[in-house]
Amino acid sequence: INQNGENYYPAISGDGKSMVFTAYQEIKDPIEGDGFFDIIYYSTLDGSEWKKPKDISQDVASDGYFSSTGLSYNGDLLIMYRDDYGNGNLYFSTKDKNTWTPFVKFPKQINSKYNETHGSLSKDGKTLFFVSDKPGGIGGKDIYKCIADNEGRWGVPENLGNVINTEFEEETPFLAEDGRTLFFASEAHNSMGGYDIFKSVMDDNGNWSE
Repeated sequence: INQNGENYYPAISGDGKSMVFTAYQEIKDPIEGDGFFDIIYYSTLDGSEWKKPKDISQDVASDGYFSSTGLSYNGDLLIMYRDDYGNGNLYFSTKDKNTWTPFVKFPKQINSKYNETHGSLSKDGKTLFFVSDKPGGIGGKDIYKCIADNEGRWGVPENLGNVINTEFEEETPFLAEDGRTLFFASEAHNSMGGYDIFKSVMDDNGNWSE
């Protein structure tokens, strides 16, 4: 799996059959010039072994500054982050047979003029959990969720509230297959220091546990 250079931001589909990750590599280009770029790799599971990763950067029309954040449950939708010159945004690409479509930016319900840094989907693909530091939150970067209607149109984002979010930073939310268990990173919640990993379980009334 691991390529030359640094390898990071792995995301595995909920069914466990596909993986995406980012590798920071030196690319030599006689026209554009040499440089270091983020390269997007995709791999699928063949029995108990991962296949040789495929560089899909050209398929998704990456300019070398995208990094992976999430895959849909079936591995057919990829969510990526791009810094966009200090205004971080989330993008997505869908897989049609063996080819990925060029990146499309999520709509303004998701992306603001502030930083959106991470996105992941529920098993049914209708709820997006994402991170934003836009005003109106509880503090720093907060975790939000946004639900799509039957036409695929995203609704109004909802802050997950002060049981999950704190005055410090929350990051990288992933909802488990059961649709109730949320895993995320936080600098708070009696953290041992820096970002620690936490989980919270939603009850039948939609409330998150401590």
